[in-house]
Amino acid sequence: SIVTASQIEKMCDRTKYSLLCVLIDENGKMLLVNEGIDVVECANVVGEQKGFKEVAFACGAIFKVKSRRLKKICDIDAAIIACHGGKGENGELVAALNCAKIKTSVGSPESLLIAMDKVLTKQLLKDSGVDVVDGVSFFENEWVGDRQKILKNILDLGYPVVVKPARQGSSVGVCYCKGENEVCDAVDLAVKFDNKILVEKAVKNFREFNVSVVCDGIQIIVSEVEQAIKSGEILSFEDKYLNGVKNCNFQKYEVKTPQNISFFNNLGAKFCKIDGYGISSSNRKLALNLKKSVSRKIKDFAIRATLATEIYGVSRIDFLVDEFDNVYLNEINAVPGSLAFYFWDKDSFFDRLVALAKHSLSDKKVCVAKFL
Repeated sequence: SIVTASQIEKMCDRTKYSLLCVLIDENGKMLLVNEGIDVVECANVVGEQKGFKEVAFACGAIFKVKSRRLKKICDIDAAIIACHGGKGENGELVAALNCAKIKTSVGSPESLLIAMDKVLTKQLLKDSGVDVVDGVSFFENEWVGDRQKILKNILDLGYPVVVKPARQGSSVGVCYCKGENEVCDAVDLAVKFDNKILVEKAVKNFREFNVSVVCDGIQIIVSEVEQAIKSGEILSFEDKYLNGVKNCNFQKYEVKTPQNISFFNNLGAKFCKIDGYGISSSNRKLALNLKKSVSRKIKDFAIRATLATEIYGVSRIDFLVDEFDNVYLNEINAVPGSLAFYFWDKDSFFDRLVALAKHSLSDKKVCVAKFL
């Protein structure tokens, strides 16, 4: 998220816009970044300190928080969301900003919640005529209560399978499994990240393709198709964010503890080299040799998915294509890495984000209520 924010900040024309950068620390406190975004420094900030002052949003403005009193800094015309995963992408942040009368560059809390939940997304897409991979889902308490029943359902699905936390992104907690023992280990890892789990039948010999979609509430524009290059059975966190670096052991540790804090610091130092890492520099290429029929289906599914989920702004949608050219929608990224700017004209991208935010649909939902 911080890398994305830094990339977007560098696109801002300061002669046209007054830009404020706000960091949300790991405790949920909002901090105004006074000197611009230093990625490594921001990644280690917790609470107020030099260069980072607590702020709050209310009544269409941003306020400095001091001794439980609010001092207005300025009115806010639009907020560009660069938060990936968790409360930053599941609709909670947007709901809070909407209550504060702040327009945002992404969709409604409801659409973000659906896009974040892979199980809900699959159910909605099926009803919209979009092909998705077969799968089974369950909660952690069901796994603890009747593991054998779930394993039987997975066996009926057929191995190999892919185990995923249902409400995570960036391939975190995702494992490719060839048998029951591997599934048990994979589920035990996945529940570290979410109590809702999705197990999908693995698509054999697949290629992964992505498109970016811009929806302003009136028209939907789909980018050209790009191919993502994976280094193993699935497109991993390392493929997406670390240029496919091997054996980084990212998923070895699920939480920060005194024993593994140095691991996270070293990984963070690698990840924060913006020029060499981050989703915009992952291994991808234009899908120049893709059959026209497959390309058309990918773009058609992207439009259907955008309409079905009411995704707004700039999104990225990921697809799997098997050896028989069957197309499956894999995932919707409502707040994609690097905000998917690399699909579009970089020179005008910041202007596009501002325009989307200023004309967002969040303030156009009219509900008449009478209290008797």
